[in-house]
Amino acid sequence: MSYKALDLPDQVRGDTWKFTFVFKDTNNAAIDITGLQYWFTVKESRDDTDAVAGVQVGPFVAEAADALLGQLDLAVSPLQTNDLEPKTYYYDLQEVNASNEVSTLLLGRVKVKQDITLSADYGGTSTQAASSTGVALYIGETTSVGAQEIFIDNIANNRLVVETDGTLAFDAIITGKDTVTNESCAFQLNGALENDGGVVTIIGSVGKFILGKENAAFDANIVADDINNALALQVTPASTNITKWRARVDYVEIS
Repeated sequence: MSYKALDLPDQVRGDTWKFTFVFKDTNNAAIDITGLQYWFTVKESRDDTDAVAGVQVGPFVAEAADALLGQLDLAVSPLQTNDLEPKTYYYDLQEVNASNEVSTLLLGRVKVKQDITLSADYGGTSTQAASSTGVALYIGETTSVGAQEIFIDNIANNRLVVETDGTLAFDAIITGKDTVTNESCAFQLNGALENDGGVVTIIGSVGKFILGKENAAFDANIVADDINNALALQVTPASTNITKWRARVDYVEIS
């Protein structure tokens, strides 16, 4: 497989970088990548050794269901991106098969931009302390019917917390895809929550716009989690098949 020249979208220093690569053949059919390993490397110079690479992730593999669809998800930890200088870097994505044959699939550049928030506390497994504005990425998979909660970065109980006596306004885009039927859905939800002395409630009602859904059973909602003083994002699949969910929640908070 020959490499493809591709520049990646600009990224922010200190963020979790997330990429999804989909591999197809010349007939536009998915390539099964089961059993293949991948390496992702970012360097200031093409001649730098791996020992001084700014970012290196590998070996990593696709999830079983994704591999059959030729889909490879990559997440780069902020521990790796935090020390990068704002500038343009070189990267590649390599594939290694069972015979240890190496193929470079992608070559290109990625521009790293300066982050603004430098002192927010993003620690913990049950809270997401944040500055007055931000973005939270929710990730999850469902294998049963009914409404189920997904969490920030697919970490259990990791939610957007509404500070005491604070108000949090949100605008969320949610997408879901049944990996067996290939039926998809997309929703936009917006509204606000308030924490009044430790009691978290929705202000008024959540606005919902159905961007599209191929099965009437799909649904998504944002509710107030008063027990954890947080925003809870709930999704409803159309079946018990593995359904992948991703959501971006932009928010503004004042307290």
